[in-house]
Amino acid sequence: MNASFKLRIHETGALQLAAQMMSLQDQMDQSRADLGSETKSSAGDKHETGRAMIQLEQERLGSQMTALKKQLDGWSRIPTERKESIALGALARLNGSWFYFSAGIGKLTMDGEEVTCLGLTSPLGQALMGMAEKGSINFRDQLWLIESIF
Repeated sequence: MNASFKLRIHETGALQLAAQMMSLQDQMDQSRADLGSETKSSAGDKHETGRAMIQLEQERLGSQMTALKKQLDGWSRIPTERKESIALGALARLNGSWFYFSAGIGKLTMDGEEVTCLGLTSPLGQALMGMAEKGSINFRDQLWLIESIF
């Protein structure tokens, strides 16, 4: 793989996070609309319960939005230059699988290849941090070989 593969992984991750933010914003907008219609349509205890549930949903969505904004901000700060060891921004081939040490956003598919986006604070990320190409570790009863790093 080459540097453009790594850059496309980085850009795809940013797009995925941005899409999640848009979806969350749509949910927040819908929740606000639901709160407005709840105000107009109900009376008594049922009205108060409905409003309270919608407000709890808005708080939950607000917390998710804050966390997602932090994640997107952190993603934008990930260095994309070539790495010589496992560090933030490293793309590594481990045991035949691709890992992008960035943030734990899950798996992306690029050019038919599955890439796991993994945070360095994850147990595997911490175990591998600082290791160079061709290094290996035994982690959770599995031997992990670093085949290449970009």
